[in-house]
Amino acid sequence: MVRRLDLNDIRNFFAEQGCVLLASEYINNSTPMPYICSCGNKSQICLANFRYGKRCKKCGSITNVVSLKHNLEYVKQYFDDRGCT
Repeated sequence: MVRRLDLNDIRNFFAEQGCVLLASEYINNSTPMPYICSCGNKSQICLANFRYGKRCKKCGSITNVVSLKHNLEYVKQYFDDRGCT
């Protein structure tokens, strides 16, 4: 039988990820709970999404920008492959 998580287990999990859980009760893993993200932004997230690695909107935006950036070597090679300088 699977043990049901309690609020302290979830608080500890958030703390291990550098976040602070502000919720005063835990209903289930799909109920949004307020928390302070590791970046300092206050937001809400359900436990299922948090476990999946999602974080606040601010962190999501930063992650998207970083994933879309190319390094200088890539850009130089891209131009070279197309006969440009």
